[in-house]
Amino acid sequence: MAICIYENASVDSVLVNINTLESYISDINNAIIALDLEIRKTIDQSTGVAIWILINTASDVFSQLSTNYNPSEIEFFKQLLDYILIKSNTRQLEVFAITSSQALKESCIKSAGLSKVSAEASLAAFVEEGWLSKTMHGTHMYFTLSPRSLLELYPIIKMYIDDSENDLNHEGAKITSLLKRCKACHNVVTQGFRCLNIDCPIRFHEYCSKAYMARQKDKLCPKCGEIWIERNFVGKKAVESANT
Repeated sequence: MAICIYENASVDSVLVNINTLESYISDINNAIIALDLEIRKTIDQSTGVAIWILINTASDVFSQLSTNYNPSEIEFFKQLLDYILIKSNTRQLEVFAITSSQALKESCIKSAGLSKVSAEASLAAFVEEGWLSKTMHGTHMYFTLSPRSLLELYPIIKMYIDDSENDLNHEGAKITSLLKRCKACHNVVTQGFRCLNIDCPIRFHEYCSKAYMARQKDKLCPKCGEIWIERNFVGKKAVESANT
């Protein structure tokens, strides 16, 4: 349906402001709610550009995947999701990405019941259909959660979000392997900056950091007071910065 709408859409050659656009989208959402569809807004973390995505609100993401993928391919996607959200997210490095070589490791694809060739084809399909984003960084090809996935997987993702802005849990232990929200926009950060103080929970998207700090007289972390320097990355850039 989304493809049909896109291919048959036309826009007059006039400037449409954001209020007009959001009004149109609200009208469209009122019309398609009965079809269990909704257009939702998100921000591309790599560019800071606002995008609107048509999503299915009736079923969970794995039910949606089952219409296009077999059980082994869905299990492979779950393995990728687990690695991106949990295994690549440590106290020292918050990468939120998986390299092609990591994704195609024998242990990963065997547990999903796929051959290497089938796993490669599945990765390509996940990218083609917008579930994963693929980018070359340094010498490695990385797969990350796409804006679509961050929206549609939110019921799963929110279980791993730390909303406390505290670096200790209720037992006084350091919090690890939890996703953080951006201090400025309050959306989840899987690409951006973290405080130089490794135990501080403050995170910003790159574009949010620049806008937020531009309004501050002193460029300091808003929680711990550490000087704010944009060199402690969240995302695939964290790997490169850790090796320099």
